[in-house]
Amino acid sequence: MLKSYLKVVTRNLTRYKGYALINIAGLAVGLACCFLILLYVRWELSYDRFYDGAEQIYRVTSRFGDEGSARDGANTSYPTAPNLKAEFPEVMEAVRIRRAFQPVVAYEPANRRFRERSFFFADSTFLDFFGFAFLEGDRKTALRTPNSLVISATTARRFFGDERAVGKMLTYNGSQIFRVDGVLRDLPGNTHLEFDFLAPIASLGASALSSWTTFTQNYTYIKLPRHDTASQVEAKLPAFVERHVGQVLAPGTVFELHLQPLTDIHLRSHLRNELKPNGDLGQVQLFATIAVLVLLIACINFMNLATARSVKRAREVAVRKVVGAHRRQLIRQFLGESILVTFLAFLLALFLVELLLPPFNYLVNRDLYSHVLAGPEILAGLLVIVLLTALLAGSYPALFLSRFRPIEAFRAQSTRRALAYRMRQGLVVLQFTVSIVLIICSLLVYGQMDYMLHEDLGFDQHQVLVVPVDAQTARQSRTIKHELGKHADILSASFSMLVPSKRLWTWGIESEASNQRMTIGTYLVDFDFLNTYGLDIIAGRGLSETMPTDSTNSFLLNETAVRQLGWSQLHEALGQELSWSDGRRTGLVVGVVRDFHIVSLQERIEPIVFFIASNYNYLSVKLRASGTRRALAHVQQTLAAIAPQLPFEYFFIDENFDRLHRANEQLAQTITAFSLIAITIAGLGLFGLAAFSAEQRTKEVGVRKVLGATVPGIASLLSRELVKLVLLANVLAWPVAYFAMNKWLQNFAYRISIEWWVFLLAGGLALLIALLTVSTQAIRAALANPVESLRYE
Repeated sequence: MLKSYLKVVTRNLTRYKGYALINIAGLAVGLACCFLILLYVRWELSYDRFYDGAEQIYRVTSRFGDEGSARDGANTSYPTAPNLKAEFPEVMEAVRIRRAFQPVVAYEPANRRFRERSFFFADSTFLDFFGFAFLEGDRKTALRTPNSLVISATTARRFFGDERAVGKMLTYNGSQIFRVDGVLRDLPGNTHLEFDFLAPIASLGASALSSWTTFTQNYTYIKLPRHDTASQVEAKLPAFVERHVGQVLAPGTVFELHLQPLTDIHLRSHLRNELKPNGDLGQVQLFATIAVLVLLIACINFMNLATARSVKRAREVAVRKVVGAHRRQLIRQFLGESILVTFLAFLLALFLVELLLPPFNYLVNRDLYSHVLAGPEILAGLLVIVLLTALLAGSYPALFLSRFRPIEAFRAQSTRRALAYRMRQGLVVLQFTVSIVLIICSLLVYGQMDYMLHEDLGFDQHQVLVVPVDAQTARQSRTIKHELGKHADILSASFSMLVPSKRLWTWGIESEASNQRMTIGTYLVDFDFLNTYGLDIIAGRGLSETMPTDSTNSFLLNETAVRQLGWSQLHEALGQELSWSDGRRTGLVVGVVRDFHIVSLQERIEPIVFFIASNYNYLSVKLRASGTRRALAHVQQTLAAIAPQLPFEYFFIDENFDRLHRANEQLAQTITAFSLIAITIAGLGLFGLAAFSAEQRTKEVGVRKVLGATVPGIASLLSRELVKLVLLANVLAWPVAYFAMNKWLQNFAYRISIEWWVFLLAGGLALLIALLTVSTQAIRAALANPVESLRYE
């Protein structure tokens, strides 16, 4: 019996090559998309799960600030970890890690120096806490002394090449010397912890670790005995906070601590001061949904074409039944055919995965590898998907064909043919509904991205070069600016603590005049900052070196800060006194700056205060567009002469903003790619149905041509019905797409509106694809010789 089934399957595949090609190609593309997204979803869900006892580890997060403007952050104050360990018996271990701000690390013997973005200070127990693997050195002695240092394997190669790293000395910011005591195996990419250097947190000094209200880039992790212990610990945290900081907090200040599972950080955490940009659970769910939909469209093609060809196979079924075949045997036969076709598609899909993985990695900004598909668990999962696909695609045809009655099959008439016809219509509508939804989503996502890329940010972001600097370089800011100003292609230069595209540092301020307190973003700048970035003063004046008080006690506010401090008119803020919550600074508001975007348009403009300071992290240089190269060379030469200890690294502000939008831009490209795949698969199915429809109506077409029907008339007749189905799909797709995209756009503080023409354009594209697909077969049938058509059968 099995041999007979295989003969029938092989005969059908070779006899109807076009039908087989459409089925196998459609299923293969659908399976390949599913496998690629499975790689992505598995990678995203695996973040931080490889650590020892990952399910027992929690990050302590904070909510801090004035009522109404308190912010949720991933960081905590320095004393949090040791006090939690000391006071909570449930806490098995607690560790801290603190990120340094881009220090310059040098290996003097080889004159190698780099500005490092992944230099951290950590507790001595941090290595044991997470169970990091050592390649060199001893875990027991690492980070136990103030000058100890642990580095990653990549960093060891960068500084020391093939030499042994342990025992080598590295200089930190030109003054502090650390000895390399260990080399760690490079961490995989699926972790939120990314560091190249670990130095003892004790080397920061006791005074730096004692403040309960200093949160700067400090992170706390605890380990609990059981998962259910977390709720017990969290219930005690309000009393813990009150016990330690209740007496020192100003009235109206919010200070809360919370626990966050380590394995939730990547997909479920979007707090301020995250260690690295996190993923998005909604995007993972979206991709998984797209994979299911694309695979569903491919399965629908199989079902449609199989039921469409049921008339061809009805007599085969009847003959088998007449000679004694049971329905179960027929079901097994047709399901066997489906499994064989699906397995062939599976093999082709594996080839497509290898072919498409590099561009897919670019789209999702990941470094996925196809060899993980060879793992036993994944391979078993893929085979389950293939089997389910075969059953889904072949179940209806098997059940439908096996129910034919021999007498009806020989007459080629059956009421069930009408049922199958309606079934095919419904499946075509479903295919194109999904495709049109994806097209609309692509158009709107691209529209939002274009809006974000070209919307006025409120400042001049073009041709602004930014160079990170250290404290030693910042002390020579006047000399550097003077030398830079001599070059004709340099329009202005400025030093500041932060630049646009970087997250704001916040502080609490209060105004007695408006009786308001708030947490506000702070910009420590020099007198040329506003001019360098083209920021507009819309009330009052700017900060000027000719005004002696501007260096010490004058402030600028942006429009949002003025409104949130309670003044309805901008000029009402001028001359008002502001005070820092800790009493460090008091001054008068002398001007108001027009609102501008600090980060992506996905977030609302925050309140900002500007004031003059002398500690800077960045040098910003405004360049003339026609002389960028010459000006860049002059900046490099100037800094090399005045600050030779500083590695010359730079970026352009507009490029940084492009990077902020890259994740959403990649999302747009990914949705577009899968939309094209979905509509292509749907088009393949429609092409097969059109070919079958034309074949079934060959005699009718011949008669019509003999009676005088024109080629356009016949083509219109054969295309009309399928076009109606696509129009119905538009009606169903539009409300679904509107609801989905309206919800997605809510994630953006500044967004486009959903225009009616987007739906018409998407519907028109789908209709055009359907017309081109169907018309090719319709015109071919219409152009056939009537004599040959009437000689049919």
